[in-house]
Amino acid sequence: MHCHHDELDALPLRNAEPDTIWCCFGYGPDVCIRYERQGRGPVPVILLHGFAASRTTWDDLRVRFSLTQYTLYLIDLKGFGRSSTPRDGDYSPVEQAAIILGLMAELQLRGAVLAGHSYGGTVALLAVLMARRSAWRGLFTGLVLMGAPAWPQPLPKFFRYLKTPFLGSALLKILPNRYVVTRALKSIYYDKKLVDDLHRERYADSFKGSGTVNALIRTVRQMVPKEWEEICSAYPLLETPLLLIWGREDRVVRLWQGERLRDTIPGARLEIMEGCGHNPHEECPDECWRIILQFLKEVG
Repeated sequence: MHCHHDELDALPLRNAEPDTIWCCFGYGPDVCIRYERQGRGPVPVILLHGFAASRTTWDDLRVRFSLTQYTLYLIDLKGFGRSSTPRDGDYSPVEQAAIILGLMAELQLRGAVLAGHSYGGTVALLAVLMARRSAWRGLFTGLVLMGAPAWPQPLPKFFRYLKTPFLGSALLKILPNRYVVTRALKSIYYDKKLVDDLHRERYADSFKGSGTVNALIRTVRQMVPKEWEEICSAYPLLETPLLLIWGREDRVVRLWQGERLRDTIPGARLEIMEGCGHNPHEECPDECWRIILQFLKEVG
């Protein structure tokens, strides 16, 4: 797939704000998971952001969804965006997946399409696997993973800094927020021209505040679940239709992860986007939307 940033013909772009409702899901006594609900359609679509991001990472895609066909749930994962950041909290992907399943039970959602980017993709994959082992087999009709690590891999340099005791928190407290956001985006976008004020603003709050910084550090330290080998062994048993979207130039989660998932999970389809880095939904939103829409029609 080739990326063209100016190719927006025939796509229904609009302002989603009037059709958006802010909600909060209480998870335990002191954790509030905030999310936005958009639309009133019969097909629920749940969107999970990546590391050091929030629901705003989906701003380019959310405006393309039909309000009468889909209901979007844009989640701020625990520790990110407007959700709670407990200082001694569990930020592992297994915990995050349990929260998503709890939210779906609370809302009585079934037949949902779950989409996740990067760390959020790992959470989405775990949620589907956990549902498969339970009585909730009808929860998901489709799974979309973008640049999502499914096997252990070396951490990016920035992650290693965060994981180092005292160093990560010191860097985020000392360095200007604009500098941190700019460096982070330039390390994940293939097209550096996209590192503009619009995209910087989406991530402006992702690296500041003591609660947020603590959540980032704890997330990095807990990113690899203890039961990783057991999790990986269950991939071939996944029955939920799976769409994989990868940027050819992804330097954060390399393409081999997507290729291995495609080869491991029966029926999985991999779409590779040329001239695109780690964030296909932001770098190539037009083509990314077309791929997702086709998948939604197939599983719908």
